[in-house]
Amino acid sequence: MNCTRPGIIYSVNKLSGFINNQSMDNWNVVNMFLKYLKCILDYKLYYIGYLSVLERYSDTSYTFNTKDSKSTREYAFILGRAVVS
Repeated sequence: MNCTRPGIIYSVNKLSGFINNQSMDNWNVVNMFLKYLKCILDYKLYYIGYLSVLERYSDTSYTFNTKDSKSTREYAFILGRAVVS
């Protein structure tokens, strides 16, 4: 869901803010969102024609500054030809 359905993660994040402020308007928004999820329940991602191999690429940068000793690391997971994380 994090990478393939950003609209859902955004909506869940916004709706979770309504927990402390429960009103009828907020419940109506929650019901609309649940109806939307029910409509898209059968939607799926298909990878056809590509190898089903999970690849991982990473890039690490080590610093030689001894004062803060910070480094950075980035990564990407690729399934077929699509980035999944």
